[in-house]
Amino acid sequence: MLQVDYVNEVERLDSKEALKLFSQHAFLPNPPKEDYKYLLDCVIHYCQGLPLALKVLGSLLCGKTMSEWESELKKLEKEPEGMKKVETILLAQGFS
Repeated sequence: MLQVDYVNEVERLDSKEALKLFSQHAFLPNPPKEDYKYLLDCVIHYCQGLPLALKVLGSLLCGKTMSEWESELKKLEKEPEGMKKVETILLAQGFS
């Protein structure tokens, strides 16, 4: 069993800050389209204001169509399969 000596609490972003951070990664270089409003709300809710989750999902969804976004979000909503995908991305980027 793994022991933890220290837990670093991450400050969560409010919904406005979360949207800004997510959009920087998902819509480079353009701002989000109005059509994506509902999907943006879903992503912001799913990430719960966690900055790293917002960055990872923004990068994952960048350049994808609305139907691809919907498909990815449905996958993520299925626990634990959805979180495994996020964990895989984090591990690939060197986070553990």
